[in-house]
Amino acid sequence: RHLGNDHPDVATGLNSFAMLYKVQEKFEGAEPLLEESLRIRRMQLGNDHPSLAGSMHNLASLYKAQCKYEAAETLYKESLRIHREQLGSDHPDFATSLNNLANLYCVQGNHAAAEPLYEESLAIRRRQLGDDHPFVAFSLNNLASLNKALGKLETAEALVTESLRILRKQLGNDHLDVATCLDNLAFLHQEQGKLLAAAPLFEESLEIRRRQLGSMHTKVAESLNHLAVLYKELGDYDHAVPYLEESLRIRAQELKGYPETAKIVSTLTSST
Repeated sequence: RHLGNDHPDVATGLNSFAMLYKVQEKFEGAEPLLEESLRIRRMQLGNDHPSLAGSMHNLASLYKAQCKYEAAETLYKESLRIHREQLGSDHPDFATSLNNLANLYCVQGNHAAAEPLYEESLAIRRRQLGDDHPFVAFSLNNLASLNKALGKLETAEALVTESLRILRKQLGNDHLDVATCLDNLAFLHQEQGKLLAAAPLFEESLEIRRRQLGSMHTKVAESLNHLAVLYKELGDYDHAVPYLEESLRIRAQELKGYPETAKIVSTLTSST
């Protein structure tokens, strides 16, 4: 109240509250806060200030989560324009804007539009940050996901393998981003029928999450379920069942009867 309704600090506070709502998936509560925050920043900074792009990204990300794709695309494109005009087309923030727009296109299944944006973003990050920067690894993962969606599994595997190498080198073998990348590589092996190659990757990911998050975390349950599904495909129920049972125990405690629990139960019972 002392600052006035249009003070930049009010916009910052609105944004912070909105992010809390978003994490809780209370999108209807977050949306008016982010829209008001963006309005204040436009008023205070003008339509071309680089800081405005961050507010646009937050609101666009919310719109994307709500499947309001046209509204999200408009904001992502405006953010991209600001970064190009104010920072230049070889700036890391411009690469991030390219990546955000490409992610939106991938969600919509428009891979042809996404691919050149991902490639340009990766090229900028290599030039500006170096070949072994974690952001390069994230770009490689995005391109891998796109190639997987297009059925180019060998290309995707090569990209994820390079990403994993970078993340191990820069973040260490016990980082959660390494666990995610291990999963991505394991899924690719699984999809290509290389089930025995996938197993140690899923297992390493599981152990990282146990150490970093604790044995009762939802992400640990997800890793356990990945292994249950894999061993089910191998016909090895002696391994699959204990992984499933442990996953269920975690889900039952964390989700207290939500539909996710029933979904995991169906993993084995669907074809036994």
